[in-house]
Amino acid sequence: MLLIFFLFLIDSEIKEEKMKKINVILVLFISLLVLFWKVPNAYANSHTYTVSHTKTFS
Repeated sequence: MLLIFFLFLIDSEIKEEKMKKINVILVLFISLLVLFWKVPNAYANSHTYTVSHTKTFS
């Protein structure tokens, strides 16, 4: 995924004018993807931690 992003960056340097909008959209998309991946993951991890924590004590 990062390789694709870097390829787009290299490509945008070659065809800068055409790729500017696509590059911005790509950056926004990747940041949103990371956000949507990390937030539920962190929530799930904390949730499973509390569940396992209460299970060991009960």
